[in-house]
Amino acid sequence: MLKKSRQNVIIISIFPLFVFSNFLLLSFLNFNNFDFELLPDILGFITILNSFLIILWVTQNNFHIRKIILTAFGFRTVLALISYYVAPLPYSGDDAITFEMLGWEWSQNGLSSILDNFTLGSYFYAWLISALYTLLGRSPLMIQGFNVFFGSLIVWNVYLITQLLWNKRIANRAAWTIALFPSTALYSAITLREVLIVYPLTLGIFYFVRWHRSGSIHHFLLFFILLILCISIHSAITVILISLILLFLIRIIRNMWKNKANKLIRYTISLLFILSVFGAVLLSGFGLQKIGGSVDKLSLEYIEKKQQV
Repeated sequence: MLKKSRQNVIIISIFPLFVFSNFLLLSFLNFNNFDFELLPDILGFITILNSFLIILWVTQNNFHIRKIILTAFGFRTVLALISYYVAPLPYSGDDAITFEMLGWEWSQNGLSSILDNFTLGSYFYAWLISALYTLLGRSPLMIQGFNVFFGSLIVWNVYLITQLLWNKRIANRAAWTIALFPSTALYSAITLREVLIVYPLTLGIFYFVRWHRSGSIHHFLLFFILLILCISIHSAITVILISLILLFLIRIIRNMWKNKANKLIRYTISLLFILSVFGAVLLSGFGLQKIGGSVDKLSLEYIEKKQQV
């Protein structure tokens, strides 16, 4: 047992150091203007390799879910390589090209551009790409590799959520479904922001379910931090805040009816917190870029204009 524990400590120490040293080397080559034709491909393959190693690391104590996540990772990696080397996959044009090109354009002014070009909303993804390009160099395959990585970890989140709500058998089915479902795999293999939204969202839902089970304020705050992150990237996530308000109102009425004081207090305090966050979003326009940055600008004409675009 002691030997196995020591091996785990070694693994936990080596993997992050290995990943960090790889990207540190690539950053050094980039800042020293290392001109090598295959560097974009190398960046992509190193990202995929490091992602594979990290997945092995985080699943070292659960070999069953490791099989599912590695299958998801392999499926998404194959799709990413096909899209990069063979033929573009569906939806890999238009927005995907715009995000990548804008990220490359923003990275041209060096480190100062990382702060100068910071933005929220849909172009936050392009800003992340520009930060990676500034530090490591241009590589569309590298960006696809990161999407493959986090797209695979979504399977892990779904497994954990389903296991909390039901049991391992149903969790396995849910994980396999997400791992092999065509659209989830596709959006994890191309340069689009869906993975950037869905990964923190599913992780947030996991903490929300844990809060519901344990009542821990720590889990509730983690859920809200991740939810606010998602809202900052896509305005549609604000609908979750509205859904939570309705859900908590129902819970409050139910607990009042059943005279459960402890749960009534917990849900009332949580509802007040949610209402304050929702009010702050409406007043500040935070995360509402999709509808013009303010509720005041929302109109049928504006929606029609956006729909035409």
